[in-house]
Amino acid sequence: MIRIFFCLILGSLYTFIFAIEFKEERIMQALNHSIIKKAHIQFDQNSVVLQYENDNTHFSFKNNQLVQLPENIVIENQASLIYFTLLQAIFNEDMQTLEYYFNVSKKEKVYQLSPKSLIANYIEAIEFIKNGTQLKQLIIFLKNSDRIIIEPLY
Repeated sequence: MIRIFFCLILGSLYTFIFAIEFKEERIMQALNHSIIKKAHIQFDQNSVVLQYENDNTHFSFKNNQLVQLPENIVIENQASLIYFTLLQAIFNEDMQTLEYYFNVSKKEKVYQLSPKSLIANYIEAIEFIKNGTQLKQLIIFLKNSDRIIIEPLY
């Protein structure tokens, strides 16, 4: 009986953890240059952990606090906090958070987000495409005309 209970608990923990590999392309308009990185990101109900390929540094976002590990440096950059809040809301399908920060519209499979208040200082617009619950593409249009394009590698 204890073994069955333990297996049920362990199995339920895995249902709340979601991890993907993805490609992130940062297009810097002013330099006419782009940088492509591969990364691994893990989501659960309350946190996001991001680690770029070939880099020992990773980032943990939990309770609206972003920490660079293993150095345990708290990052207070508003744009970075917005980025992780956005990622967490999209992957957890948290429409309440998205609608708090953005005006949300949907045309077929494309969600279009236009920022409200403070976020409008950093972000021009966001588009993401989902096929069911799977993210196909996320594009963040920044105020300085740069773009960030995220595409899962599944």
